[in-house]
Amino acid sequence: MFKEQVARDLAGIFHNADEFAELKTIYYNDDENEVNIILDFDMAERREKPAKDNSYGLYSQKLKAYIFGSDIKFRHGARLEIDEEIYTITGVANELGETILDLERLDE
Repeated sequence: MFKEQVARDLAGIFHNADEFAELKTIYYNDDENEVNIILDFDMAERREKPAKDNSYGLYSQKLKAYIFGSDIKFRHGARLEIDEEIYTITGVANELGETILDLERLDE
């Protein structure tokens, strides 16, 4: 019963474009997909210099993306374009029909 209620809340509230989510076009594996997505940019505020990068002025920008009900099979290490920004997928998790992506890109 609890899992069913969580799934209803995810679909009806959190991933509803009129509530928290945004309808966006994303590009993955050369395919264009429209998804309801929640982007967590709080992590983007904590910018850190990559440990293996000695280039002055380059920073790693990280964020999480939450997508509900998509049949896209995301994979670690692949590229994903959102809002004309290219991210590398550094983590993929699936919970109760929701795909959670850890994303990273280099920024100046």
